[in-house]
Amino acid sequence: MKRETPSAVMFDDLRRFGGITNRDAAWLLLNSKPTNEGKSLRDRVDSRTFLSRTIVHSEPGAIHPEQFRAFDVSTQNIIARMAANRSGSADVRADIACHYRTEAAQAMADALRAWDLDDRLYLNAVAFIAATDLPEGDRAVLYLMLFIVVGCLGDPQQAVAYTEHFANGKMGYGMRTPDTVIGERASAPAPSAEAVRLGLIRLVDQATKPPVHLLDATEEGTVIGSFAAGDNTISDVDLDVSRRHLRIWSDGSGRWFAQGLDSTNGTTLISGADRTERFVERPRSLREEGPGDPPVELHPGDMLRLGANTTFLAVRVTA
Repeated sequence: MKRETPSAVMFDDLRRFGGITNRDAAWLLLNSKPTNEGKSLRDRVDSRTFLSRTIVHSEPGAIHPEQFRAFDVSTQNIIARMAANRSGSADVRADIACHYRTEAAQAMADALRAWDLDDRLYLNAVAFIAATDLPEGDRAVLYLMLFIVVGCLGDPQQAVAYTEHFANGKMGYGMRTPDTVIGERASAPAPSAEAVRLGLIRLVDQATKPPVHLLDATEEGTVIGSFAAGDNTISDVDLDVSRRHLRIWSDGSGRWFAQGLDSTNGTTLISGADRTERFVERPRSLREEGPGDPPVELHPGDMLRLGANTTFLAVRVTA
């Protein structure tokens, strides 16, 4: 039996619910960056065979994230197109929120599960958005964004991370993913310290770059650096990041901390709650004699900027 891909579910829904053809949806989602063959994927969407086989029915991870436009832009464009196509509705945003919280969310979860992907993480994020006190129009944007990102990338972790980053940065809302699924929020137990893990996903030009790096939940922790090697290390960094730049660890109670390792260019933490910035470790040129900077607590939704350009978003991952 042929498995429906998350991408196919997304395109089918945008066509049936949103009134957007597969060709137009692909045009809104893809960018003009050329592939190794010289043309961009968007330049080829007028070919129905190419559109169907390569774009609409693409398997999870088959299309590189760099081939898509910024998802916040494409989500807003798709909502605008839906609003125009559904002009007879009394409250378009409410219709969108309801649809992507219920029917569309379940269809996407079924497709993720069929591909052995984490449908629960996706449904957890849907449930969390439903529990927020955001205006219905803002929730509609988050539901649809989550749906679109997971449909395009086929990766629930990246979809949750991107949506969380958008909610924190653009809506000023500290998004947290509860350990529950739709319909079970009232009775689900609170996640234990052992069940909740923290991960980092890199941001490049405001877009997420896979994979999500799961942090080691011990006092030894995870080391980030340009030449960090061995277990529990992250080396996906730019050249101005020191060999062993930063350590992140957990104290065993569910709290996480970051501390510099005498790096050259230092680390800045940008709060996911209020966007304020503070040094985790000052650049060497700004340090004074004496002990180094103390550990800084790290929360889901916070961002870490190592040196000038290497930025990671901290995301909550439920085991």
